Amino acid sequence: MTTTAADDLNDGLDYAFDGTLSDGDNNGSNSDEGAVFLDDEIYYGESGDGPSSSKKRGAPESNTSDASQQPASKKAKKKNNKNKGPSKSSRKEQGETIAAQKSGLARRSDVPALVADFLSSALRHRHKDLSAVEVADMSIPESRIAETGEIAFPGDRDLEEYGRFFEQFFGSVFEANRKVWGDNKDDKKKDDKKKDDKKKDDKKSKKDDKKKDEKKDTKNKQKLKYIVVLASSAKRVCDVNRALRKTPGGSFKLIAKNAPEYDARMFATARSCVAVATVGRLQRALDAGYLEASQIAAIVADSTYLDPKAQHVWDLPETIPFVRKLLDETDPETKLYLY
Repeated sequence: MTTTAADDLNDGLDYAFDGTLSDGDNNGSNSDEGAVFLDDEIYYGESGDGPSSSKKRGAPESNTSDASQQPASKKAKKKNNKNKGPSKSSRKEQGETIAAQKSGLARRSDVPALVADFLSSALRHRHKDLSAVEVADMSIPESRIAETGEIAFPGDRDLEEYGRFFEQFFGSVFEANRKVWGDNKDDKKKDDKKKDDKKKDDKKSKKDDKKKDEKKDTKNKQKLKYIVVLASSAKRVCDVNRALRKTPGGSFKLIAKNAPEYDARMFATARSCVAVATVGRLQRALDAGYLEASQIAAIVADSTYLDPKAQHVWDLPETIPFVRKLLDETDPETKLYLY
């Protein structure tokens, strides 16, 4: 509605105005206060009374949150952070590098300090809450790590070369065990003489012979020295056991599939001095008394083998503490060998 006002100024001009009120005027508000109109847009000053972005004059306010109006929202920042991560190819290269370091650990054991540092760093990464002193107590001293690297044992470290590795490093253990069982020539002559004496002595009972044989076996088993091989899984234990069958006396395996009675029988009767096991099964044999720590002459870690997930025996959380504890309980001359 347009109304003509009286000429109160006496200037001869007619003044007309619109008497219709807008919704904002009815509410007593003035949305344009402190604003400057430029090209039908509202720009707010630096007083902070309005949004930082411009809006059309008379346009309804947006329902979007302030975070969505900011030039760099939280979602955008998260998305940018994700984009800054390593690419698929770089992650693949990094994984290959780590796998090469793991599989090549045994070849670097010509310098035992390198192996000791690698295992200590693995402990620190796995137990971040432990102090440096606690990590050192769980770590394997370099003085107990044998030099079995590329210089000492050149060539591949696959299943086919296991026998040659044992012949090179454990020949003295096999020889000592032969003497325990009486497998050398002098002992064979003594045994043959005893057999002839037994034939002449008809009065000796079979029970007495059996008791003496059992005592002899018990005495021999106490003197027998073992080489224990630690593998990452039961499947790998079986593979290594097959590879070591041609070693003097052969080998036997300790896996979860076997009954405890089988483990006890193998330690009591088998002439083999090579036991291939997982960490858990070897620990159970020690706890049950089938094997004593003092009987262990060497510990071999199946270190070069990586499973389909690029994990080796040292990736198992129980391996390093178990080996350290075992070395503390064995003879000071007992060492850790990496294959």
